[in-house]
Amino acid sequence: DLVEGLSETWLPGTTPHSKRLYQHLDLPAPFDDRHWAIRVQNTQPLHAATTGKAWERVWAIDPAGQGALNELPASFLSAPNAPNPAEALWTPVNEGGWTLVPAAGGVIVVYQVRTDIGGNIPDELVLQYALSTLDDLIEHVGELAARAPSHYRAGHYDIVRPDGARVPAW
Repeated sequence: DLVEGLSETWLPGTTPHSKRLYQHLDLPAPFDDRHWAIRVQNTQPLHAATTGKAWERVWAIDPAGQGALNELPASFLSAPNAPNPAEALWTPVNEGGWTLVPAAGGVIVVYQVRTDIGGNIPDELVLQYALSTLDDLIEHVGELAARAPSHYRAGHYDIVRPDGARVPAW
């Protein structure tokens, strides 16, 4: 739900320490949809250097590459309005991260991403599209943060810190 038109599902091998995701982006006509598989991880050095205050979560294309398409859950592919991976172009580069740093009265959130979406779309058009979705992305992240106390309760899958310790549920 982070960006309109983005569908995703977890892939086998996801653990509390490392998430594997397949993501499919439905682009407006006349452009072909794009898809990719990424591995998402918390990084330990920043967490350790700040005695647990700052967190960084990074992602990059999954080492399985396009082979990850063979691991898509049947339930995802057969869901109503499911994306069709056969009609999407593979995104060869997708890497980035979120960094969270405590600040007086809140948290500074830093978001960075580098991508090559493949195909024959001018870079300027890709940049304009990405920037047009940024406000919605940041707004949605704020909504998720506000909802966390009522969502992350007993019975939720574990969320772990970069050092491997479980984040206690509310």
